[in-house]
Amino acid sequence: MKKKGFTFYGAIDDVWVKENGDLIISDIKSTSKKEFNWAKTWREYDYPKGYQRQLEMYQWLFRRNGFVVSDKAFLVYYNGLKDEPMFDQVLKFEMFLIELDCDDGWVDKAIIDAKNLMDTDLLPKGSYKCDTCQYLKKRWNVSNPKY
Repeated sequence: MKKKGFTFYGAIDDVWVKENGDLIISDIKSTSKKEFNWAKTWREYDYPKGYQRQLEMYQWLFRRNGFVVSDKAFLVYYNGLKDEPMFDQVLKFEMFLIELDCDDGWVDKAIIDAKNLMDTDLLPKGSYKCDTCQYLKKRWNVSNPKY
């Protein structure tokens, strides 16, 4: 992307190597939910899809740098246990290893579109479900009445 005038990078958590030499990108996340069910979380919330997009971006970066990368990625997900009898300055977690089928085919266009948007004075529409997006839109409209 240097010819476009910017550098895109990321800081991955871990890379695993398959027996055939292919790389597997993995990321680590943690939270504390009373009852953790990945399938339900994936269906009901947007943030898990962001985790997959992050992994796909890492895969894209590795491929752009000449590495052979598996389409499978892994999320090592730690859920903090809330029902422990005593905290005693120790947090306990349950670990989930989540395999994701990834496709980084969208990344190149998304990065170029983001760069093009940053080069304008326009504010993106944003999600109507995102409180932050809606707040920033209202704030931007007050600060930029000419648009």
